[in-house]
Amino acid sequence: MDKRKVSVIALFTLLCVSAAAYWLYSTVLSNPKDNLPQFMSARYGVLDPADNSWRKPTPAKADAAEPAGFKICADNDSTTDNKVFLLAVCSVPGKAGGSHSDSGTIELYAIDRSKPQFTIVSALTMEGFGSFGNPGTVKIIQLGTAFFGFQIEGGGVWQGVSIGTTVVYVPYKDTFKEALVIRSAYNDEGRLDCENCADQITELERTLEIKPDGQADMYPIQINEKSKHLGKQTSNAYWARFDKDSWRYIYPKELERESGNQE
Repeated sequence: MDKRKVSVIALFTLLCVSAAAYWLYSTVLSNPKDNLPQFMSARYGVLDPADNSWRKPTPAKADAAEPAGFKICADNDSTTDNKVFLLAVCSVPGKAGGSHSDSGTIELYAIDRSKPQFTIVSALTMEGFGSFGNPGTVKIIQLGTAFFGFQIEGGGVWQGVSIGTTVVYVPYKDTFKEALVIRSAYNDEGRLDCENCADQITELERTLEIKPDGQADMYPIQINEKSKHLGKQTSNAYWARFDKDSWRYIYPKELERESGNQE
């Protein structure tokens, strides 16, 4: 074989091996979980191994609703090509618990995995959710072929009425945008002053069902509803579709009004 061809083949092989080695090395360096403890300690305090929460010294005159610490409540690789890592950090209720008007805190982050440093590209901090210092629950949901977000469930009881709220947050530039808000639960049994009030109770439950669509970058969401009013039960389904111009889901006006999400 011609020596020149041998040299070209050898050079090509060397480049391929080098590229593979660089890719592997970069992947290891850019794993955000390796740097999570340092990030959590710098922002949230010292790790308490007893319950895996990060805590700062409690002030002598701490407010009753002051959180006891913070925990990682959701984290995941957020895209199929592993370029973004999503992280949610939730407050831990203090011993006093506070009152129903004292919300908990959920902080949201998106970290760029393609960079070796712990690089935050989107963040939303100090957002209040829930009541009695409990922020509710949060999970990561897939909303498109390479589009992910957070679904947060919170609520409380006010004057005997139990109310739940579902909020979907999606990355938007350097923050997270509230893309969908619905009332997910309602029950007024606690405010009825009678023994046999079953036929007077108003109940409502709504859940989200994401509908993968191979033709769309952002999947539509089906909002399933079950309700009961004056003894009559009904079921409905509503569709919410993502609008790239407003960067939020568009859904029926009756749901917009009751969630306060009108524009």
